[in-house]
Amino acid sequence: MSNSNQAKQDRCRALLSGQDSIMEPTVHSTLGEFLKVGGSAIEVITSLSESYAGLAPMCDLVSTWGKELDMDGEAVMRGILRELLMEKFDPQSVDEEFMSGQTSPDWLDQMIEDPFWRQVIYELSEKYQQCLLLNFAIQKISDAGHQGEIAKIAAAAVYINVFNGVLKDSLEHIREEDDVDVEESIPDFVRTCCANQQTYLYTQVMLKRLSDEPGGLSFRHVSKELEKGAMTRHHQPPLVSQLRMTIAQAPPNIAEAVNATLSSKNPTPGDVMTLYKAYTVSQPPLVQHLRDPELFEILMRAMIIPPKSGQPQKSEIKERLVYLVAYAASVKNEKPGSVDKSELTATQNTLKALDEILSKKTTGADLNPNLKEILKMIETPVASLALLIWLQYILMETSFYETYFRTNEALVPHMLLDEIAYLHPLQRHWVFDVLRNILEKTVLNLSPEILMALRRTLVDRMMYLVQLGHVLPVLRYFQRIGLRLDESLVVHGVKKVLDMADQPYSTDFIILLVDIIEPVSETLKVASDVKPAVLNFLSFCLGHDEGLSAKTKERIEALVKKFK
Repeated sequence: MSNSNQAKQDRCRALLSGQDSIMEPTVHSTLGEFLKVGGSAIEVITSLSESYAGLAPMCDLVSTWGKELDMDGEAVMRGILRELLMEKFDPQSVDEEFMSGQTSPDWLDQMIEDPFWRQVIYELSEKYQQCLLLNFAIQKISDAGHQGEIAKIAAAAVYINVFNGVLKDSLEHIREEDDVDVEESIPDFVRTCCANQQTYLYTQVMLKRLSDEPGGLSFRHVSKELEKGAMTRHHQPPLVSQLRMTIAQAPPNIAEAVNATLSSKNPTPGDVMTLYKAYTVSQPPLVQHLRDPELFEILMRAMIIPPKSGQPQKSEIKERLVYLVAYAASVKNEKPGSVDKSELTATQNTLKALDEILSKKTTGADLNPNLKEILKMIETPVASLALLIWLQYILMETSFYETYFRTNEALVPHMLLDEIAYLHPLQRHWVFDVLRNILEKTVLNLSPEILMALRRTLVDRMMYLVQLGHVLPVLRYFQRIGLRLDESLVVHGVKKVLDMADQPYSTDFIILLVDIIEPVSETLKVASDVKPAVLNFLSFCLGHDEGLSAKTKERIEALVKKFK
């Protein structure tokens, strides 16, 4: 026998001896070749029978059993295949096998059409970012119009046309969504755009151009979130700050003072004077340089919060800070040479009067004599924000609750938080942040009974935000933190929400409230004042089909059975 025939026999023998080789689609050609080069039929029969394990019939049997138990056999099989792919995927071998031809594999197009396999491709691409086939697949997925899905993965930043599609899709969604939905979308957007320095700079330039257009203010918020993401991921604050001021075309003295203040989180007298002088000349720089959200908050805190040193702020510096905050809040000069200061003096006077009152109320407990004046002042949004920052300081950084909280008395600071939320919808998320920070604060020198009463009061304040329309952020918070709270607080919150909410309920509302109810269902079941409202809510949910997954419906059905 020639050496070539012997080699062919050995190769075919190895294939025929492989586990379940009789099930392979190429078995006929393999055994035909084996016999052709001198192999024996007896050896073929022996190899095929001894190598038979029957894995395929076993799978069929298990699938039959699964169907009898109402299991989704296809979902189980897909899950197993996904696990095997994640475990055994070899990017180098895959690229050598499939990327050498001129056309893409036919099966890749079929995978891209299926949401499950697209998700598998995304997971693999996160793990093997240099794999050519996976990057090619991501590009094809983008071409197929699935940019919204790609925004969550790092591979979106590999190809500029893919990144452009993702960026365009994300910005269109941000423009159309309300503030609550934007907050949910931003993390994925930031992750994609901060993949490298090039995509970060490219996105920031695009956001700057969009923010300069009419109605583009929301993009400034997105730009700031992108800055925070870049600093968190890449730890290069100087580079981020320099890029910010370069893109904004800030004068060098403004850029230096702003960057120094953002870096130290505390404006020095020199930086305050630099900014003050720049914005008191006849042709001042654009006001947008003062409107960086982080800078604005730093200036306001320096204006309204007592210094940690205990020494009062010098009156000259305090006046300059009041001017800068009022200027940033009221002056309009979006274009060079056009400055509208018509509201500056009134805003400045309001802030000055508010500061004079608050600087004398160091404990936050003696506000009643000035309450009427304060309520009038906070009709001005920037004064309301200043008071909110001061209230946060009083409630979080002093011993206010330990000294003044009484279970039978309404607290003036809480009433002011309610009033701010009522007057200024855009400040409701600030109010909510203050409330949840207090609720989660553990270092409170109060007895367990008094502490529980305080937390119940804070939940009531959150429920007032729900009444004002700040519904989903509050529910998402309870969904996330519910297991860490005392069950009685969650039950109290559920009762308040259901007392306020009217049918029909939105899909998001249903999903969130079911997530909140489920962990405390045993407690709710025995709460006679809450149980009927919960059952009515769940009964409505049973007839709501739009947007609810089969798993969510099963959970709702189980809860209904429990409450009946």
